[in-house]
Amino acid sequence: MFKESAVYVPTKYSFGGLKNAVIARRSAKEIGHEIDLRGRKSSQFEIVMQDALAVLDSMQEVHKDWINHKIEQITPYFRASEGDIDNGEMAQSPDPDDRISSAFQNGLVTAITQEYKVDKASDRINSPHGLDTVITGYAFDFYRTLRVCQNSGVNPNTALRIAQLAYHHNPDVLIKLSTDDRYKDLNPSVITSAALSYPKNPEAFLDGFIAKIAELSTDDRYKDLNPSVIERAALYYPKNPEAFLDGFIKKGLVEHLEYWDKLAADNLI
Repeated sequence: MFKESAVYVPTKYSFGGLKNAVIARRSAKEIGHEIDLRGRKSSQFEIVMQDALAVLDSMQEVHKDWINHKIEQITPYFRASEGDIDNGEMAQSPDPDDRISSAFQNGLVTAITQEYKVDKASDRINSPHGLDTVITGYAFDFYRTLRVCQNSGVNPNTALRIAQLAYHHNPDVLIKLSTDDRYKDLNPSVITSAALSYPKNPEAFLDGFIAKIAELSTDDRYKDLNPSVIERAALYYPKNPEAFLDGFIKKGLVEHLEYWDKLAADNLI
């Protein structure tokens, strides 16, 4: 726990201070981009996390008016998507505020983990002000990601998943990928899948996807298939798209898609 006995008073950032907090956070996530965030957590890390959540509580209290204002601005974006949420998910969390809060805290925990793995002795995770800076930097990118996605017409539920990954991605990740000359002709769903499923290196996945599509499309076994089928195989079954296509040809569309979707759900492919 912190050595200071006094109650921490969160920082009220100037524009320059906020900019510095965002720059520092982006620098840390660039350094920690390839670090494995899995594994058993030490007692020291648990203390850091407790301190971070205590600082977050103080920040939410001090900045509650600003937070409520930002939530009010973004809530209509999620209200419009409620028809796309299945009944089970709606029963668990019908309130967009709850969904946003849950995604934010889950992503923040990972961001703190990343900072800890980068430098466990850093003042950024061992002082209230340092943690305040980390949380502020993550919060800025999280909210900015939602706004960029909203302005780009991204499905709100997808936007929330991408925002949670703000410990890896910057807010313009989808724009950056979709306007890259290498990927500008790809279906937006392919780019979104790359950002969500391969956040460490979506470019490597997309390069492999394009190469695999070219390879499969010229394979005599699959040359008569609809390009969308080949694309689905390469996107959703990258470990063995040939097996998917062979089964597709033998079993037929509906039956085969149901079979492979079940395998994917069971993590068997």
